[in-house]
Amino acid sequence: MPPESRVSRVATVDGTQTPWERAAATSLTSLLDVVPGAQSGSCVWRKGEVDQAAPEALEAAAWTVAETGVRARCAGAVASFSAWRRRATGGAVLSPNERAALVAFVSAGFGVPEAQRSADHVEGHVAELVWFLLTQEEHRDDRDLRHIERPSFYVTSPGGDGLAVYDEPGALTFRLWEIKKHTGSSHLSSTTARAYKQLADHAPRYLAQYTSTGAGHQGDLGKLYAELVQLWLDAAPQAGAGVAVATSKSHSPRRCFSTMGQHLPHFDDPGRLEGLVTAIGDFSDFTRQVRDVVWTGLST
Repeated sequence: MPPESRVSRVATVDGTQTPWERAAATSLTSLLDVVPGAQSGSCVWRKGEVDQAAPEALEAAAWTVAETGVRARCAGAVASFSAWRRRATGGAVLSPNERAALVAFVSAGFGVPEAQRSADHVEGHVAELVWFLLTQEEHRDDRDLRHIERPSFYVTSPGGDGLAVYDEPGALTFRLWEIKKHTGSSHLSSTTARAYKQLADHAPRYLAQYTSTGAGHQGDLGKLYAELVQLWLDAAPQAGAGVAVATSKSHSPRRCFSTMGQHLPHFDDPGRLEGLVTAIGDFSDFTRQVRDVVWTGLST
């Protein structure tokens, strides 16, 4: 089980807020201080970062990401999510069946203490959840988020990493995202280059999968989903791409995504290519912190 030093179970006697109380009072966007990045060709990008020396912000961010991950995995199983949150916030111990149900939901993404997932696996899942949260929180005057796909239940399954659909004046638009984590010693550009190549090589297949799984959508959203592949192949104005990278504060770039348009030239118009970099303390340590919050809700 996660050590008490990593996950504060109750408020201290002097009234200090718990991580979940701090998380409820703010957004991940605020905790990471997400701001626009420096102009990089036609790519519009954002950057968020938090230093390792800001433990309260990291604790609150870890709680937010963990809670979002469990909620997304439990989806319609409200009772299972509620049982997890009750236990994670210091409430009653789970019944055997409550814990068994939660293991079924969370083990594929975060692992469980008795059957752990690799660090690489969990880091990839956390990177997707950070993008998922920040995309929902983003506010722009020129568009509104209509729909966003939840991260894949099986983190390593083939397919697209993220899809966001927007209401823009006169049309629905979409952005197909490739989401990476960067924890090695190489330059961040090596990771973004891999993401560009995956989008250039595999986007139609990723979009075909979204069309298939989203066949139940109705109205204009259903029409867009039916046309995702063709809109991409036609480089239609409704189509666009994004790359998100989660990394450590030590890798936070001053500039990024400057060559994205060279790899996706059909989309090299202002606003159709987007980027996101989140530089979170020591990202590997942050990922373990998120996992420990999830596991706290499974404790017996």
